[in-house]
Amino acid sequence: GEQAKEKVLKKELELRKQRVGKYQPATAYNYNEIIRRAFAHKALMIAMQYPMRDIDALRALLTDRHRIIFVENRENFKKALAKDDAGRYFADYFGGDFGHCKSAGNHLIAENLAAVIADKFIAFRNK
Repeated sequence: GEQAKEKVLKKELELRKQRVGKYQPATAYNYNEIIRRAFAHKALMIAMQYPMRDIDALRALLTDRHRIIFVENRENFKKALAKDDAGRYFADYFGGDFGHCKSAGNHLIAENLAAVIADKFIAFRNK
């Protein structure tokens, strides 16, 4: 079971590596439209990068980046994957170098986001 599943995941990874770091034009449009609407309502915007992806690719994609809090998930996943099998964190590799998260992957994302929010809140309170 598990070895066969890992083999399928690795094959998916190889097939999808071509897409790594690339965004579809519709994705760029939709993401920027969400940001425009959020800012129109004076909302705070946090943009989180996919696991294993470079945060600079997301920064380059988005307008008004100076007003956005960016959260990267590359380093926390790299550290986790250096210790554990990817199958613990990802159910598949639909993104090429990452996939839909399992509970452990979602936990990494939540911890990372919570730390960024806490850091920004503390900085805001100290102003």
